Amino acid sequence: MTRGRFRRLSVPLLRTARLHNGVGCALLLLIGWGGGAPALPVQIAAAGALIFLCAAAHLVNDVVDLPADRTNRPSRPLVSGQVSNWLVRRAAAMALVTGWTLGLAAIPSWWGWWLIWGLAGPGYSLLAKGRGWWAPLWTATVVGSCYLAGAVAEGVTVAEGLVAAVIIYFVVFREAVKSCEDIGGDLRAGYRGPLAGRTLGPRQLIPWAAPLLLVAAVALARNPVADCGPLRIAAIGFGSLPTAAVVVLRWPALRQRHLPGTILKVCGFCGLPLLWRLAS
Repeated sequence: MTRGRFRRLSVPLLRTARLHNGVGCALLLLIGWGGGAPALPVQIAAAGALIFLCAAAHLVNDVVDLPADRTNRPSRPLVSGQVSNWLVRRAAAMALVTGWTLGLAAIPSWWGWWLIWGLAGPGYSLLAKGRGWWAPLWTATVVGSCYLAGAVAEGVTVAEGLVAAVIIYFVVFREAVKSCEDIGGDLRAGYRGPLAGRTLGPRQLIPWAAPLLLVAAVALARNPVADCGPLRIAAIGFGSLPTAAVVVLRWPALRQRHLPGTILKVCGFCGLPLLWRLAS
């Protein structure tokens, strides 16, 4: 393969793998470890393994979701023909094997976690996608487990359990908003959204933001001192951006650009230091 062809294929493959989501899961793992983290090389290897496994999940998802993505996300590389179905499938298999190999080499005793994370991504696309609330709960539990896996090394406290619950709640909330964004393509592909196919709209989702506002308020109440700038930024994002995302859903043009989901993704990454402070 020539260098030019490699570049033309590698960039679309990286876009398909959506590495930023894997980085987010890896950060949750590292935050969960806290003071009980292993040596730095082990941390790096474990985080890298999780990124590879998340990449494999997204690659499989794009293959399975191709009918829906033709409507919802026509610019994705697989839909637009920038990469072939065969290449994406091969990249998914390589990412899965690499993730498992790297993870087992880093922490062999975590073989159960590596197995779960490796199978959970493809399992979502094959078993959970389009099956009502099963899909968002599946995704949220997998993401929350990335935090818990690190936390259990030192024993899960009540605070860490609450943080995991907030993570799971937030991801379910984001998946519900995402289902509103994707309703057109999902219906054409035969997928059922939450509530057994009934459509959730902004009016039904706005009350869901209230617990996230409460989490932000609790975080600021626990850390009221002026030197908590990053925490304050995270609290504002975690509290206000979910409401903003739901409000944006009312405008079809903005919804079709997937702006609500992007807002919530930013909110999730902003919320990492907030969650860490809640458990500290």
